[in-house]
Amino acid sequence: MSASVFVHVLLCYIFTIKMDLGVSGVSLATIATTFLYMTLVMIYAWRFSEFKIRPVPRNTRALLAWHDLSIYMAISLPSIAMVCAEWWGTELVVVMAA
Repeated sequence: MSASVFVHVLLCYIFTIKMDLGVSGVSLATIATTFLYMTLVMIYAWRFSEFKIRPVPRNTRALLAWHDLSIYMAISLPSIAMVCAEWWGTELVVVMAA
């Protein structure tokens, strides 16, 4: 977690102060940080995870197999819950700040 905060603060500094983008720089830093995290998680899930996910399935029948579908659901449902919780938390902070 501390590494991710460091990366985000560094990108915010670069975009807002060094590139003189102001508030738009914060938005661009958030986009860049989120894209970087997504890419790293995808690489980890593809290479090092116990689930053995492939970026592109070998055939379409593999998508219809119940065992494979249950593996994808085991990964995707907690991810969806985390993304929704983060989004709702951010929206709640925005509402409370206004």
